[in-house]
Amino acid sequence: MTQSFHEQPFHKKTSQNTTSTVSAVALVDLASELLSLNVINLDDISLISPALQKLMEQNRNLTPEDRFDEKALIDLWRSTKQSNDKQIGLKIGQKVNKHAKGVLAHLLSHCNTLNEAFDTFTSLIALLNPSELWVKKEHDQLVTLEFCFQSNHDYPHQAVERSVCALLHWAEFFVDKKITPMAVTFRHDEPQNTQAYLDAFNTKVQFGAQANSLVLSSAVMTLPIKTANAYLKEVLSSRAHHILESLKVPAFTQEAAPLKQAVTITDKVLTLFKEDLSTFHQTEQICSRLHLSRVTLYRKLKAEGTTFRTLLNQVRKELAEHELKKNTPVIELCEQLGFKDPSTFYKAQKHWK
Repeated sequence: MTQSFHEQPFHKKTSQNTTSTVSAVALVDLASELLSLNVINLDDISLISPALQKLMEQNRNLTPEDRFDEKALIDLWRSTKQSNDKQIGLKIGQKVNKHAKGVLAHLLSHCNTLNEAFDTFTSLIALLNPSELWVKKEHDQLVTLEFCFQSNHDYPHQAVERSVCALLHWAEFFVDKKITPMAVTFRHDEPQNTQAYLDAFNTKVQFGAQANSLVLSSAVMTLPIKTANAYLKEVLSSRAHHILESLKVPAFTQEAAPLKQAVTITDKVLTLFKEDLSTFHQTEQICSRLHLSRVTLYRKLKAEGTTFRTLLNQVRKELAEHELKKNTPVIELCEQLGFKDPSTFYKAQKHWK
């Protein structure tokens, strides 16, 4: 049986360790922010990861090589659901702690322009979290920076908002200038209160879009970074790439971007079905986990050429065939597939044939 994260100690990633890991520094920073905002307490952190709680209590210096299981990061983000404050991601994203810059942030501060800093950031983002993906698209004097999480885990939209918001505010910090995006889009549904988004981005935000993105003028990307230092950039770049190589995580390049597809709604629905079909055969449970309305879920699935019922039948059929070969009792199988009784299962089975 695979060992769960809660049983795994804090570790440095090795070539034999295939667990998806994130920067321990980034994880501790997020936990500290959530604590300061009273979203969670130390008991919550202990439930998420005793190893993380112990690490925070030790208050020791961390290195870029120190890693943690990615699931701890996702569990921290999921803990924000208990908060009445739905703009946690935006609040954290707007905070630029210049005194806590790691090797990557220091490297970016010595790039010549925002364009160079962005390309450097995306090529080394695995130092923070290999599941984060940024792609740059240039057209008509505009630059669109699209973001998504490429992960088998389900990141809540607060995590997406933090990443998009943080990119903008770190860019402002590097050029020491206010930047107003031409557009900002998110894939999730529009919340009841949008004022916080206007405050964070200084522009109206579009929701229910095809991608999470920042749209900037091409001129913004050419803004100079006043702290740039060629010698320090070379030293820090060498250090950053050495760390990345030691972690055995491939660097991302813009040329490889078309090969790396964003996780679709279809993928997410199928993942949840396979995680627990007895729960997620209901659209209400899927919508709750994905933070989507039923209408939006159906619309997005239709745009991807499928329907909720088609996917559900597909997974039910595959699982039923597998379990029947193992002589699993029909009563038990009905529970796994989310059928209320055997007769309903048999009716569905006829349609599958």
